[in-house]
Amino acid sequence: MGTLSKTHNTPAKTLADCADRPDLAGGPAELTRIVFGGSVTVDPKELSRVALQLQSGALLQRLGFLIDIAGWRWPESIRRQLRAAIPKSARSTFGRADRKEGDIGYISDWGLFVHATRQDLLADIPSPHRDLTA
Repeated sequence: MGTLSKTHNTPAKTLADCADRPDLAGGPAELTRIVFGGSVTVDPKELSRVALQLQSGALLQRLGFLIDIAGWRWPESIRRQLRAAIPKSARSTFGRADRKEGDIGYISDWGLFVHATRQDLLADIPSPHRDLTA
């Protein structure tokens, strides 16, 4: 059959699309659950390739943060590649429009302001992951 086209839906493409549009993926908590589920079936190398092709700094920021909070261990070389594709001055927001007390706040590794609590994001993740520290 040949290679997959850019528009062919694969688990990696679906996950990247969800990270690109969290509002269409059920919101921050659901997206965290989706990323956690993807950690079982999606190849980090393929996901990073697809995410980089979409050329969205905000997508890469959200994806990097969600990989970390979901406890998905990626090879350091792939993490560095994602981080290098995000402009140093890029700042994005993930979660609610406004920050509230108890929110995670700014994640310098990814240049991302997280307007959600760890408890909210990890509510549907199995309990060992609820105790992760930032």
